[in-house]
Amino acid sequence: MRPGCNLCLDASPYDPPAMVPGCTVRHDEQAVATYCHTGDGGQWWTSDDAWSIGGKTA
Repeated sequence: MRPGCNLCLDASPYDPPAMVPGCTVRHDEQAVATYCHTGDGGQWWTSDDAWSIGGKTA
């Protein structure tokens, strides 16, 4: 793990929203962003995944 990152792994690919228990991965098409939320009082997670990287490099 890297400092400042709870679930950061040195291995690639890195997709925190897909790795967080209880998160349903969603995509914001306007922002070209991948995110999830663990529920009421929970945490927000965001990162680039294959979908968002593809949208940003298209």
